[in-house]
Amino acid sequence: MNVAVAETRRTFPKSVQPGIPKIKPPQAGTKRYTFGDLFEVVQRPVKLNDAKEYDLVTVKRARGGIEHRARMKGSQVAVKSQFYLEEGDFLISKRQIVHGACGIVSADFTGSIVSNEYSVLRCKPEIDLQYLGYLSHSIYFQQTCFHSSIGVHIEKMIFKLGDWFKWPINLPSLPEQKKIAAFLGVVDARIAALRDRVAGLERYKRGLMQALFSQTLRFTKPDGTPFPDWEERKLSFYLTEPKVRNRELAFSKDDVLSVSGEAGCVNQIEHMGRSYAGVSVKDYHIVRTGDVVYTKSPLKLNPYGIIKANFGRDGIVSTLYAVYRPTDEADVSFVHYYFSLDDNLNRYLRPIVRKGAKNDMKVNNTDVLGDPVFFPSRAEQAKIAEALSAMDAKIAAVTGQLDRMQDFKKGLLQQMFV
Repeated sequence: MNVAVAETRRTFPKSVQPGIPKIKPPQAGTKRYTFGDLFEVVQRPVKLNDAKEYDLVTVKRARGGIEHRARMKGSQVAVKSQFYLEEGDFLISKRQIVHGACGIVSADFTGSIVSNEYSVLRCKPEIDLQYLGYLSHSIYFQQTCFHSSIGVHIEKMIFKLGDWFKWPINLPSLPEQKKIAAFLGVVDARIAALRDRVAGLERYKRGLMQALFSQTLRFTKPDGTPFPDWEERKLSFYLTEPKVRNRELAFSKDDVLSVSGEAGCVNQIEHMGRSYAGVSVKDYHIVRTGDVVYTKSPLKLNPYGIIKANFGRDGIVSTLYAVYRPTDEADVSFVHYYFSLDDNLNRYLRPIVRKGAKNDMKVNNTDVLGDPVFFPSRAEQAKIAEALSAMDAKIAAVTGQLDRMQDFKKGLLQQMFV
C-alpha cells in the first residue's frame, strides 16, 4: 500500500471508509443495477401541531440502528420541515452517513418523525429489505456513501443522494437474497447469544467478587477447617515501592507500558499503535512481571485512578505512575482482583487523593500504601485469586468464540457484497 494513502486513511475515524469503491463484474446469477434502480424516495410531510407531542428519532453511527432522540411538542421542534416514518423505510442521515449512520425502520418507530436532514427510502421489488440491512455493512456500500458526500471536513460532509444513486451494485435474484439474509440472520443470532453469555458471565464474576471481598462467601482449608479471620493492615504490609529507575537504559521506548481500565498493564505500541513516551526514558520506573502499577489518570468509573498488576513482560512506565512490588504476604493476583472491583478501588483511594488547583491529581506515591485494607491470609488470597482466574478463563473462552464468529460474519460480508 502507498504510504501516503495509508497515512491519509489513518486521519479518518474508524467509522469512515474513504477508499475508492471497487466492484467486480456481475457473476453468474447476479445482475448489475445502480442504487437508484433499487429505491424510491418517500416524503410524508408533517404538519406540526404546537400542542401535539411527537417522537423524534436519530440514526447511530457505524450502522448501530435507529434510536429514540426526544419526545417534543410541535412548538418545541426547532426544524419545522419534518417527515413521518413507517416500518420498512430505509433511513440515511445526510450528515452522518460517512460514519455509517443508516438503518431500517422497525415497527417500534412507525409514526416517528425526522427532519429534512435525512433521506427516507423504500425498497423496490428488486432488493430484499433484510438483504439491504446486511449490504449496508459492506465496505463497498460505505465507500460509495463517502464518495457521494461533499465537504471540507469529515464532520461537515453532506450526502448527495443523486450522486449515490449513480453507483453500480451487483445483486443476486430475490430468492437468493432472502436465503443469504436468512443465513446471516442465523449468524447474528449466534453472535447475540454469545454476547449475552459473555455479559452473563461478567455479571456472575462481579457478584462473586462482591461476595468474596465482603466475606459473605468464604473458602475453607483442604481439611474443611476455616481460614483465619481477615486482618486490617496498612497496604504497605502487602506492597513495597522498589523505586527502580531506567538509569542504565535497559529498556527503550518500545518497552513503555500504560495502564488500561479494561486490559490492565499493556505495551503502548502493541495496544495503542504508538509510543507516547517523552524524549528520554532514563527516569522511567522499571516494572517487572508481578509488580502492581498505580496511575492517577481518572476514568469515568474510577475518578481517583486505577491499580492493576502487570501480568505481561517487563517494561517501564513514566514518572506519572507508581510501581509497587508484592511482599511475601501478598498474592499479586488477589491484589489485582481486589482493586479491580470499583467499590474497593474508589473507597481506598478516595481519602488519599487530593485534587490540585488545575483539577489534576495530587498524591504522593508513598501515601498510596498508607491506608488500611482488610485482607485474608496468603493462602486464602490464593484461593480467591484462583476462583476469579477460572472465571476469567471462561469469559476469555466465550469472548474468543464471539470474536471468531464476528470475524466469520465480516468475511462473509466481504465475499458476498463486492
